[in-house]
Amino acid sequence: MTVTATLFRAAGDRLLLCRLGEAEARRTRVDDTVELSERLFLKGIDAMVFLDADGTIRAANDAFLYLTDAGSAALVQGRSFADFLSRGAIDLNVLLDNVKRIGHLRHYVTRLNTDFSGQVTVELSATLFHDRATPTIALVIRDSNLADATRIMPGMASNEGLRNVMQMVGYATLRDIVSETTEIIEKMCIETALELTGNNRVAAAELLSLSRQSLYVKLRKFGLLSKDAE
Repeated sequence: MTVTATLFRAAGDRLLLCRLGEAEARRTRVDDTVELSERLFLKGIDAMVFLDADGTIRAANDAFLYLTDAGSAALVQGRSFADFLSRGAIDLNVLLDNVKRIGHLRHYVTRLNTDFSGQVTVELSATLFHDRATPTIALVIRDSNLADATRIMPGMASNEGLRNVMQMVGYATLRDIVSETTEIIEKMCIETALELTGNNRVAAAELLSLSRQSLYVKLRKFGLLSKDAE
């Protein structure tokens, strides 16, 4: 028999709920889960990668090899994941900093380099397993076409600035409209960089390929300093 205990409170008292079960049946269910997890990693359609805490690739499935045109798992293992990121160490540092800080990362859009000098737009999610002797980061990577990666996200369509730009059509020259649109996009990109880096100004500046001083100027210009308070 197996005993599973759960502590809970009721009417101000602490109680222990114990569930009894057959050990063999439980072992079978666990074995099934392990087997299914292994099959998902090996045969799943989404690319999966396991990283060490410093970003070194420990394992990658066939879907990742296909996505990056890598010849074999042996050619991928032991390499830094930064080798496959279009922004290299900058991208990797943003990814590692965020997942170590909050334990996970969702919907991070970037580009992966392939072994044939190409690039593919992807969206990845990351989960940190810190309860192991060697902390491990698991990545699930999904291929996405350029239209999906650059589309206006839900909520942005209601942005006041974008509505104003659309209302300018027919009342202003194309040059004036483009100028207005550029400022809106610039502000949105800065806000996105700050969100991705957890309001880290230095990391956001690197992500945008700006000097820290230039970023301060733009933060002040768009009234974003309060959002980036230390």
